Amino acid sequence: MDVCVSNKKASSLVQYDDDIFGAFEVTKVISNTQNGIIYESKRRTNDSQLVIKQIAKKSVRNFYLIHGQPCPAEFVYHFTASAKEKAAKSIVTPHEWIEGTDSYIMVMERHRQMIDLFEASQKYQIFPEKFGREVTLQILAAARHCLKVGILHRDIKDENVLVDLKTGEALLIDFGCACEVREEYTSFCGTSEYYPPEWYRHGRYAPGPLCVWQLGCLLYILLTGAIPFEKEDIREAKRATKYEKHLSYDALEAINAMLEPEESKRVKLDDLDKLSFFKS
Repeated sequence: MDVCVSNKKASSLVQYDDDIFGAFEVTKVISNTQNGIIYESKRRTNDSQLVIKQIAKKSVRNFYLIHGQPCPAEFVYHFTASAKEKAAKSIVTPHEWIEGTDSYIMVMERHRQMIDLFEASQKYQIFPEKFGREVTLQILAAARHCLKVGILHRDIKDENVLVDLKTGEALLIDFGCACEVREEYTSFCGTSEYYPPEWYRHGRYAPGPLCVWQLGCLLYILLTGAIPFEKEDIREAKRATKYEKHLSYDALEAINAMLEPEESKRVKLDDLDKLSFFKS
């Protein structure tokens, strides 16, 4: 393995296979977690701005065969969900994937003006209801589109949403926990603070209700700057209402409908944008 980056600070952190990174100039490590390494980069031939995700082969459990070549399921789900149609405009676009000796990379579009919602909320704490509504509706459209093409994202959260704070544009990212749509699931993959009560009570969850709950958590963070539940409080759905005193009636009604503890009473994914808050 050789190290080759233009940023000296990043060079001590970046190690990769020449055969998969040869066409790209890596300038920065954006994040380095157990789910993979995210790089800021550009293509050497035309300087197009890109983001590259690298995952080690030994960490990949699920594959699909693409023309006889094993491809990580995460990449397949992302490409499937981001098919070129209007409904997929709120999903970050992948360009290509490459297999190396020890790892895989996926090359994606880069939006320099966008930051993830976790970083944004840490900086600004609380967003106006109009902004929260616009962002949530875009990610709702992305979640619906994913389900339509047979993909459940499973990890909708602030860290997996990019936003442009000037325009309000939002993009869903990171399909590391995605899977094929089924009627019900009995295995966990995602972020525990964003999983609904039925998982903690009964060890199961369904696609639509999970998406609604996670979108409710996202909206709550946008409007209050706090997460609605700590993991240990989700089973009983004990919410700290002290962060909600400034919310409008319609906003609070929407949050209550989305974070309804009883799955059967929770607003349906198809009816979510019919709530008064989202029609304002």
